[in-house]
Amino acid sequence: MTTIRRHPPRLDDAERAQEHVAGVCNPRHFASHTCVLILCDARAEPLLHVEVVDCDPDAGPTECSTVLDNLLFESFPATTDVRGVVLALTRPGDEGVQAIDRTWFRAFHRTCQARRLRPLGVYVVGTHGARPVQIDDAA
Repeated sequence: MTTIRRHPPRLDDAERAQEHVAGVCNPRHFASHTCVLILCDARAEPLLHVEVVDCDPDAGPTECSTVLDNLLFESFPATTDVRGVVLALTRPGDEGVQAIDRTWFRAFHRTCQARRLRPLGVYVVGTHGARPVQIDDAA
């Protein structure tokens, strides 16, 4: 008997990444502030999902960077093949980019640069699906 082999999605493909983050974020948290950090290998395939619930809705850049850095530090040893990261955010409201999304976006990119990781995207996830946050949105 042949087993069908399923390959993990490549999260460097925006369409696949949107589908993936929409599927891994818990719908029970769509109306609350959470973040899901998806650690990926060199091929941008997911290795690990780390969810943080009850994030501070008024977090500043330093707090967001600290959360991300601590998650990255605690989630994988230096020898792990983590090369890229995706950040998914849930929070109250619609798919429009809010101030807190901008704060997380900038903290995410600073943290990735400091840790020499490939930033594969930031997404706002809710009942609307997953919406990518672009650099123009973060301005």
